[in-house]
Amino acid sequence: MTSSSVQPIYRSPAAWVIALLAIGLAFQMFGYTRIQGVLSVFFGDTSQSNQINRAEVTKICRHRQEQLIEKDLVIDGKFADRVQIVNNANYTSNQNLDCDRAATAPPGIGKEPGTDLIAALSSMDEVIQHQRVLGASGKVAAILVIQAAEPTTGKKAIDSATLSVLVQKITKEGFLTIIGPETVLQGQLNRTLAKVPNVKVCSFVQAKECGIDWVFDRARK
Repeated sequence: MTSSSVQPIYRSPAAWVIALLAIGLAFQMFGYTRIQGVLSVFFGDTSQSNQINRAEVTKICRHRQEQLIEKDLVIDGKFADRVQIVNNANYTSNQNLDCDRAATAPPGIGKEPGTDLIAALSSMDEVIQHQRVLGASGKVAAILVIQAAEPTTGKKAIDSATLSVLVQKITKEGFLTIIGPETVLQGQLNRTLAKVPNVKVCSFVQAKECGIDWVFDRARK
């Protein structure tokens, strides 16, 4: 066989197919690695007054799980008169977040009257800062569901200055959506947080687009 009868590799159909497949695989891998893992924080109001919204809380939990990937760290808390962290682990695709019970209070929560929004935000900030100390570097994608901020024993329902400071700390490296507040609380939150970036207050009706999709889209960039 003479050298002139050897087909150049760039004229080989098989070589072109292999090259195109390799390019496609590279783009897929690059696209995947560009998706940023986040600290996905979900705190749900399990007070008696919010039981009327159990179905909505379940939907929010499920919409949030649809957004999760295996690069994410999942932190879940429940609150009413006090707060309890119920989950703190790296997310896996077979993990069950038990969304049907997202509005169910753990033992010991809800024994006293009130829904302590400030305690919930303070606990959220503490657990985020703890993860930073442990080396977690992803942005925060935080969701807090609350129906009403009701005074607990010896405390005001809301201290506006403390509320603003806590939200600024939580959103320093991330985003927060507060979903479900009734009309009076929603107005108070909007006024207090008007100049605080990276936070949105959304109704239950707007929960997916206004809240969950927004917070994950921003945090993954």
